[in-house]
Order: sequence, then C-alpha cells, then structure tokens
Amino acid sequence: MSEPIDSKTADIIISMFDSFCKTVLRNLSRNIRRRMKKQAQRLVTLPDVQEILYESVYNDQYSTDRFIIQVRDFEIGMYFECVYHALSALPEKQLLVLTLDFWYCWPVKDIAKYLEVTEKTVYNLRLRAFKSIRNYYEREQKENPIDV
Repeated sequence: MSEPIDSKTADIIISMFDSFCKTVLRNLSRNIRRRMKKQAQRLVTLPDVQEILYESVYNDQYSTDRFIIQVRDFEIGMYFECVYHALSALPEKQLLVLTLDFWYCWPVKDIAKYLEVTEKTVYNLRLRAFKSIRNYYEREQKENPIDV
C-alpha cells in the first residue's frame, strides 16, 4: 500500500506536470509554424495562369470559334488561340490533369484514381503544367513584345 502524498510533494508534481504540458504545447506550436512556413515556401501560387484557364473555360461566347484539343477520351475547347498553343505544348499527363480539373471539374482524388497515381503526383503535375504555361507566355512575350 502506498503512502499518501503530502501537499508539498503534490504541489511539486503538479508544477512539474504543468511545466511539461506547457513545453509540449509550445514545441507543438513551433513545429506547426515551421511546417506551415515550409509548405508556404514550397507552394507556388500562379494566379495569373489559373485565371487565364478559368477565363478560357467559363467565358463561353461563340461555340463555333473554338480551338479543340483531344486528350485521351476527353475533348476541350477554348476561344483563345494563345491558351490553345500553351496547352498544346504540355506533356499528355499534365494536359490531362488540367483537362480533368478545369474543364471536367473532377476532384483530385478521382483524377489520381483515373491516372493511377497519388494525389500528391496530381498536385505536382498541375504545378508543373502551370509553370510550363507561365514559361510559355514569358517566352512569347519576349519573342513578340506588344507595343503600347
């Protein structure tokens, strides 16, 4: 049978436990902040490319003046020749990810299942596609500057 703990010992144990809990919570919050910071550094946001793609998809005005790209069993149409050329330059998997994401509105999980890859691979393919499109537009702008 154990002896009862006196109040001084109980106060010390409570103090130690309190200190331990605070240390664990402080370290956890630091780890979360570090992870979020690293994730923000790895995440490349390309709002201009996304905006161009959304604009091409959702600004449907004249159904006869479209550029059509066929990728596997899917067909996509767009009204901007520059978007057509940028997308035509993409590898098939990157184009397929953008097609299923923007034109067919598939969730990432379904795209990954269709391509038989992980969801992370889908995110990476989409990111690489955005970078390729951005590079294409930057190259085009350098080669054919617009005089204002």
